[in-house]
Amino acid sequence: MKERTWIRSAAAMVVAVAGVLLIALGIFTHLLEVLTIEGLFIMAWGASVISYYWLTGRPGAQTPEIDPDRLRGFEPIGMITLVISLVVSIPLELHVLGSDLSVLAPFINIMLALGLPAILYRWVPACRISNVQTIGAAS
Repeated sequence: MKERTWIRSAAAMVVAVAGVLLIALGIFTHLLEVLTIEGLFIMAWGASVISYYWLTGRPGAQTPEIDPDRLRGFEPIGMITLVISLVVSIPLELHVLGSDLSVLAPFINIMLALGLPAILYRWVPACRISNVQTIGAAS
């Protein structure tokens, strides 16, 4: 019983000392930048998934049976959308083009992530499911 109490006290001391050191080193400044980039990533990912679902999923429509041999390892429209929206919005958020544009970065991120799947699906036929050959499908 006394061993567990000692171990808990030692763990609490290690965590407290590590926390004080991290605060003294100014980790919160860097943590805010990391969390900002993570927030932009999650917003772009969610918006591109929702946009692509409404574009191709057609809620309420009958879906054909899925052939496992035609499934792909990833969806190029989602990946292209995610990369483009992050490449545009992260520099804006990190004040590369000035501090005034950092306020608009989340809005630009969402607009790109919602609009690019429709544009890519319409004008890049290689990204459509029916026109792309199987990538990495199991035999």
